[in-house]
Parts: sequence; C-alpha cells; structure tokens
Amino acid sequence: MLALLITCSLALAQTRVPSTFWGMHVQNLKRWPTVTFGTLGKCITTTWPYLEQTRGVFNWIALDNCVAAAQAHNMEVFWANDGVPNWAAAETSTCAPLPWAPKVITCTSAVSDVQDITDFFTALATRYKGRHLNYELWNEPDGPKFYTGRRAQMVQMTTAAYNAIRAADPTARIVSPSGNTIVWGSTPSYMDDYFAAGGTHAVDVITFHSYPCRYGPEYSAAIDGVKSVMAKYNLSSTELWNTEGSWGTCSLSIDQQVAFVARFHLYQWSRGVRRVYWYQWDNQSWGTLGTSSAGPTAAAIAYQQVYNWMVGATLSTPCAANGTVWTCGLSRPNGAQAPAV
Repeated sequence: MLALLITCSLALAQTRVPSTFWGMHVQNLKRWPTVTFGTLGKCITTTWPYLEQTRGVFNWIALDNCVAAAQAHNMEVFWANDGVPNWAAAETSTCAPLPWAPKVITCTSAVSDVQDITDFFTALATRYKGRHLNYELWNEPDGPKFYTGRRAQMVQMTTAAYNAIRAADPTARIVSPSGNTIVWGSTPSYMDDYFAAGGTHAVDVITFHSYPCRYGPEYSAAIDGVKSVMAKYNLSSTELWNTEGSWGTCSLSIDQQVAFVARFHLYQWSRGVRRVYWYQWDNQSWGTLGTSSAGPTAAAIAYQQVYNWMVGATLSTPCAANGTVWTCGLSRPNGAQAPAV
C-alpha cells in the first residue's frame, strides 16, 4: 500500500491538470457557458433514434451544429448513444415517443438485426472522421431507463459499434459503456458482468457517472469499485473518465453548491480521473450552474475559480482527510506551492 501511494504521488506530481479535465454538458449551444472549460459534453437530440428515424435516412443537423460549436471554441466533443430507433428494435413494446420530441420514437430493447448497428456507426464515424468526436458506446445500460435487453445483447451491439468505428476512423477515441454509480448503484457489478460476457477491452477510455451529493463529493466507493473491475481485467492503465457528474437533483444550499464544485473536481483528479463532464450547465434540475434569466450562479463562479487554481498545476499531494478536513497540495509551474483545504 505504501508503494502504491508513493507511485500515485509521483504520477500526480508529474502531470499538470489539462483544460480537458474540465468537461461541460450544455443544453442550449446558443447560450454558451460564461465559465472556462476544455471539452464539450454530449449535445441533446443527437442519439441514434434522432439521427436515423427511418432506416438509411440520416438527419445530421443537430450533431453537425454540436460539432461546429465545439470546433468554434477549439474543443473536442463527446457523443453517447442511449437508445434504438423503433424500426430497428427487437421489442417494439419498449418504444415510446420522447416528451420533448414526440415525433422521435426511442426504444430500450436490443436491436433485431445487429447489422443495423454496424451500418449506423459506420455512417456516423465516416461523417465525423477527424473532427474530434469521442464515442461512448452506450449511456447507462445498467439502468432500465436506457436499456432493458440482455447483457449478452449489449456486448454484441457495442462490439459491433466498436468495430464499425475503428474501421471507419482508426484514430477515433472510443469510450466504454457508462454506468451510473449512484442512481442505479450497480456500475462495478455491471462492468464486471459486461467484461466477463465478452465486452471489448480495447476501448481507449473507461467511464462512469457519479452523482454523489447525498454521500459527499469525496464519495470513494464509486471510484474504488470501478478501479477494482479495471484491475481485474488488466485495464488499470486505461484512462478513466467521469462522463456525467454533479450534485444532480439534490437540494443543496448555495454554500453547499459552491463547496461541492470545488471538492468534487479536486477529489476526482486526485483519484486518477482524467476528465469530469459536469451535468449540466443550463439544466434547471440537474447541477444547474447557469440560467437564462439570472446568469451564472455562485457555483459557476466557484467552478471558474477552481479551474484557475487547477489548470496547469500539479497535485503534489493527493487529497486526504484529517477528520472532516480535506487537504490537497497544489504546485504551480513557477514553483509556488499552495494547499487547497
């Protein structure tokens, strides 16, 4: 354990926090966040059921706009799928129109023909080759909201998606299916089952989601469980991202929100998470940082302040608790040392 801690400290001391650690999901791209961040999260209305409502007929407008917005700000963009179009579904009883887009039908079952997955992801990766998309193979398949099929079917579908992306764009960054460690509470066991069932180990990034407000921003079980599964399948050297995280829908005071933003990002970097995508800048229910009427919240101001502290710095001392007080040591490129307490 001592050797592990020393190794961790050395790695942290040698790695400056990049701007890409700071990811942001945004609903309305026309109201760009007032804070600084390094990579754009997934955009709304860009999943498979939106993009291919009829087999072989693609509507790329929403995703084109998302990619263009990211490129205008010199950023990568993150994309994730979380449903199947009704024409491709194995079980149409799982299909329903989306409340905010009633013409779009999305289904939670597997596909009836895996070739449909191959064809879609081939078209997707071909269109956006070289345009800095990061592809998450599936969003939260561990919970019934986004997937109700069998585990073996998810392995088959995501393997087909992976192979199609790799063939169309060999340099694309491919991210594992994500699980929600707090809402569904099953991410480590789901990941274990997924890899045991043959889920591809060749992904570039392992991901999870985390909304730990009722446990505190330094909730360790989520990351511990994911890292344990990564080690079991020899994936410890693979990058680890949190592709959705915030206080979610929990009711926090303004002071608690300010504290959460700072503690959440410091702790995740300290534990080896290399990207954290905040969910969501302008969502009025989940982790709200900005509103069209009132502008940036106090938590958004804190987000910017902690971004300024961390980007370009190294975490010379991993975040650790002494009673109820957490301390993280920061070192700036000019040699300045400062603790975050």
